Amino acid sequence: MDIESMAVTAIKNLIAWNNYLTSFINDKDKEPSWDGNIYVYSTPTNTHNKKDLVGRVPVQVKGHISCGDFPDEVSYSVDTSDLRNYLHDGGIIYFVVYLNTNNHTECIYYKVLLPFELKNLLNDSINLKSKTIYLRKLPTNQTDLSLVFFDFVRDRKKQLSFASSNIKSGLDIFSNGKIPNISMSFSSLESNIESITDADFISSILNRGAYIYADLDFGIKIPIHYVDKFDSITEECFDPVTIGNKIYYSSYSLTHTHNGSTFLSLGKCSTFKLGKDGEKSSFSFKAKGTLNERIKDYTFLSAFLSSKRFKIGNLLYSIDLKDFSQFSEFQATYNALLKSKSILDYFNVQQDLDLDHATESDLRNLSRLVVAIDSGKSVYLQDTGSAFLRYHIANLVLLICAVKQPDESTFHIFNFFNAPVEPVIVDEHRNEYKCPAFLLIKHDDILECCNINWDSIIDQTRSYNHSPVILERIVWFVLEILLAFDASPQQKNLLDYAEQLIEIVKSTRKYSDDTVLTLNILQIQKRKRKLLSKEKFDLMDIIRNHPNNFEICAGAYLLLDEPSEAKLCLSKLSAEQQRFFTRYPIYHFMISPK
Repeated sequence: MDIESMAVTAIKNLIAWNNYLTSFINDKDKEPSWDGNIYVYSTPTNTHNKKDLVGRVPVQVKGHISCGDFPDEVSYSVDTSDLRNYLHDGGIIYFVVYLNTNNHTECIYYKVLLPFELKNLLNDSINLKSKTIYLRKLPTNQTDLSLVFFDFVRDRKKQLSFASSNIKSGLDIFSNGKIPNISMSFSSLESNIESITDADFISSILNRGAYIYADLDFGIKIPIHYVDKFDSITEECFDPVTIGNKIYYSSYSLTHTHNGSTFLSLGKCSTFKLGKDGEKSSFSFKAKGTLNERIKDYTFLSAFLSSKRFKIGNLLYSIDLKDFSQFSEFQATYNALLKSKSILDYFNVQQDLDLDHATESDLRNLSRLVVAIDSGKSVYLQDTGSAFLRYHIANLVLLICAVKQPDESTFHIFNFFNAPVEPVIVDEHRNEYKCPAFLLIKHDDILECCNINWDSIIDQTRSYNHSPVILERIVWFVLEILLAFDASPQQKNLLDYAEQLIEIVKSTRKYSDDTVLTLNILQIQKRKRKLLSKEKFDLMDIIRNHPNNFEICAGAYLLLDEPSEAKLCLSKLSAEQQRFFTRYPIYHFMISPK
């Protein structure tokens, strides 16, 4: 029995039926690593013209005796010397033909081996004489069969430069930290792209693999990954989803699976399995996403449960929900989400709550807030010794006010910026002063807390008692804002808030040191733009008028981009004074003068 000849004959017979392909394969091995070639033509005819030649596909054919059923995938051992030869030649399609001696049937398996795959195989087989490859059934449908070879020719051309390069892996191109454009290509036998239906295109992709390329400069493409098989494809579609006259979503997604199913997804929670060929459509709802995303999805579901239908564009969808088993708990959950949203709004929370990663402790903390605000009841909290504290719920950090009750174990909770109590500050003479709660906020609170109410801070600054002690603390708070900005310079609005506060202090004409105000106003401006000539002259006047105030002079020199002069001034201070100065936000210009 001539197994190799029978295997070659099986390949030749299949190719002979295809109008895009012709085969020139030897019945007996004549070359070291190849058995011949299959030629690919752009025009489907019985006789081909050389001008229509698209490319040549080197092939290797092996035969294997089998007595049982043909599996979906088989393995075969290939000499590493052959793999190396294939790499130098730019690639090959490797065939293994299973021959069943019981019923005289055959099954052709194939593996596309292009430079990207070959390099990976060789890297995994250093010091080995052979490497196992895995092959899957060759499509017998003439369109899909043709596309295997068209894809090979296209990708071989793209990867020829990669075959001879020193790049061991396409992922090496990410080592510089830059992310290039990513692309995939799919061949088609249609000359008119408009004639390709969405269904045909998706079916074609799901039944074949594809290379993912990074697009580099000068039109160079480097393969970075090979997808052997797509389990599903999801397409984002941009049509309004409506019930009545209300738009609930501006887009939706369709997921097509390898087994032919199609799933319509709306938002994060709603999934419809669309029936085909008389099959009944079905619906599932799984709560996921952030608080706002869930509320949006529950609002849609509430309307859908009432109307039993919705529109996508001009298409009407009507799905029977009698098998939907979550009716009983739906409304209670929806109400709880809305209540949670209203409570977070009460605290001026500007960030969405990540419920997907909320722990049981986080949910208890959320429930505790709802009870405290919605019902006005006192709740149990850990006593921190202060009425003003941070409160954690998953990804949220809130500032709240918690007033201890007479039982010494429970607290009434209030909005931090509208608290019924005021903190007390003490000056150097041990005099006590009530002050607005925002003066307790530090720069790390500004960066980490999600409910800083800047409108309230500005309004309280305008209306509060403008005593010298309070004004001094407001200036210190401005410095905290600048420290926060230097740690997160993308938050440009912080400079606007700092500027508004310092201008309010200046407008009272009650602040004790105009020079300090000027330095702070100018360090805000320097973070926004280059200083004007007049502003630089003002700084030089400050230096001239305060020759013995080394802190003031150091700050002025830093704003003038004279760090060496600033260092000279600081050297005249005590070590403790120098350490204290480095904590000022103006010291930022010593580290980053520009």
